Amino acid sequence: MLNNPLYIMSDQETLLPAHCHFGKYMLDCLRNFSDEIALVNSETNKSITYKEFTQYAVDLSYGLHHLGMRRGDVVALGSERRHEFLPTMLAVVMSGATFTSLDYDEGQVPLLQKLNQIKPKYFIHTDLFWQRYGKMIKPLDFIETWISLDDSADTGIPVSTLMETSVDVNLFEPIEVNGKTDVAVAQYTSGTTGTSKVVLSNHINCILMSAKPGLMKDTFKIMSCRATWTSNYDCFFTITFLMFGRTIVYHPEPTYENILNDILKYQVNFAVYEPSFLTLLSKQEDVETTKSLQVFFSAGSALRREVINKIMERYPKLQLLQGYGMTEGNPLSFEKPHFFGNRLGSVGKPCHYTTIKIIDRSSRRVLGPNQQGEIWFRGPVLMKGYLNYKDEILDTEGFFNTGDLGYYDDDHFLFIVNRAKDSIVYDGFEVGVVDLENLLLRHGGVREACVVGAPDAVYGDLPAAFVVAAPGAPAPAPDELRAYVDSLVAPHMRLRGGVRFLDALPKNKRGKILRESLKNLLIHELKTDGIEQRGLGCTDGMATKTRNSKTG
Repeated sequence: MLNNPLYIMSDQETLLPAHCHFGKYMLDCLRNFSDEIALVNSETNKSITYKEFTQYAVDLSYGLHHLGMRRGDVVALGSERRHEFLPTMLAVVMSGATFTSLDYDEGQVPLLQKLNQIKPKYFIHTDLFWQRYGKMIKPLDFIETWISLDDSADTGIPVSTLMETSVDVNLFEPIEVNGKTDVAVAQYTSGTTGTSKVVLSNHINCILMSAKPGLMKDTFKIMSCRATWTSNYDCFFTITFLMFGRTIVYHPEPTYENILNDILKYQVNFAVYEPSFLTLLSKQEDVETTKSLQVFFSAGSALRREVINKIMERYPKLQLLQGYGMTEGNPLSFEKPHFFGNRLGSVGKPCHYTTIKIIDRSSRRVLGPNQQGEIWFRGPVLMKGYLNYKDEILDTEGFFNTGDLGYYDDDHFLFIVNRAKDSIVYDGFEVGVVDLENLLLRHGGVREACVVGAPDAVYGDLPAAFVVAAPGAPAPAPDELRAYVDSLVAPHMRLRGGVRFLDALPKNKRGKILRESLKNLLIHELKTDGIEQRGLGCTDGMATKTRNSKTG
C-alpha cells in the first residue's frame, strides 16, 4: 500500500525490546544506576537513590503477587506528590496488573466518577488521601483490598508487611505479559468535551511513551517538573529521565515561586512545565535565578509566539522546545535539544512511527503544507482504546482525531494553532485566538490573558478577553485594552465581547488554563445581568458591559 504524499511521517526509529513488557523495560534501565539520586522532594530536601527506588519496587511487587494480585487486576493508587508514587507504579506493572492513579486534589465528584468507571480490585492510599476521601470511598464494594502506604493498619494492610522479604533486584523477573493486549496503565482524559474517559495503554504504548530518542544530552543532569504523575505528560516525561539515571526535583506545592526557588537551589538544567509558567517567566525581572537552565520543554497547549519572543530576548542561552501529545497518544512529535533546524513555534516532527494528516474541517479533504485543519494521527503510540467505549473512534485508515487545529510546513514541522472546541467564529470568520492573546500579552499592563467566545445568536461568537494585570504596573482600564487591541486587528477580530480583569485565571492541576470555566463564567454573567444574547454583536452592545471584574 502507498501512503498519501500529503501525510507526514516519522523519520526516526525506535527499537522495542523483544519481551514488550513495560515493567521489565523500566527495571532493566534502572538497574544500571545505584547510588545516584533519583528523586528529590525540595520541600523536605529528602531524596531517594536509584538503588532504593528499585529495591522498593521489586520488594513491593513480590509482596503484591504473594498477596494474590494477578495479571489483569486493576490497582489504584490515591496519593499526593511523594517518593513512593513511581516505585509503586513500577511494582504494580511488574506484577502484571493494570495501574491507575487518583490525584490528592481530584475532588469528590470526579474521584467517584473515575472509580466507578475503572472499578479497581486493590486500592493503595496515603494517610492524607484517606483523610480527605476515606469515608466516601470505603463503601465501594468492588474494592476488595485496601493497602496503606503509610502503614496505618486501621485503613488497610500496612505496606511494610508486604515488603518484609528483601528480593535480589538482579534476579527478580516480572510476571509475563502480552505487550500488545495487556493494559499496563489506565489514565483519564480531562473531560473538557464531556464525561472523562478512561484511556487504556498497553505495554508497548508505555514503552514508546517513555522512549524519546534524541532528547537527552550528557549535560542534562537535573530535571524539574510539576510532578503531577497522575497525568500522562508528567508521568512519562519523568520516567524518561529516570531511565537515563538523571535526578528529578519536585515540590509538593509547585507554585511559580517554589519552582523558581528549586531551579536556583538545585541548579536545574532541564525544566518541563506548561506554557503558563513560561508566560510568567517572560515577565520575570531577575534572570539570574534561572541561569542554570539549558532547556525549557513546554507542552500541554500552544505556546504563544509573543511569549517565545520575550523568552528568547530575556534568556538568549535558553533553548526553548515544544512537544505535542495527548493522553490517547504521547508523544506525537517533539523538538530535539541538539537539533539546530528547529522552527520557532513548532512542536517538532512526528516520532515513533507516527503518521499525521491534516483534514479540512468543511470539505474533509486532506490538506498539504501550510494549510490549517484538523490534526489526525495513527501509529503504535495510539492507545489500546477507551474503557467500555463502543463507538468507533478511528476513520477507515486507522487515524484518530486529536481535536486540535494545526498545520505543517514544507519541511514537515508541525504547528499547533488551537483546540477545535476552543475556536471562535464571528460572522463566518474564524478568529485568531492566539493572535489576540499575543497582542494582549504585549501590553505592559498585562501578565496573563485568555480569549474565549461569548455566544451570540446572530454572529456566532464575540471575542472576549479575561486578563490578569501585571504586578507593579498601573492596571489599564478595560476599555483602554479593548481599544488597543481593536486598533491593531481586522474587524472580525475585535474584542466585541469585552475585557474583564480577574485576580487569577482558572487552571487545572498542571497549570493549563481552563477556557471552558471562563466561558461558563461569561455565560453566567450575561444571564445574571439580563443581557439578551440575540443580536449582541450587531450593535457592539458588550462595550458598555466591560468592567474590571474581580470574581476570579
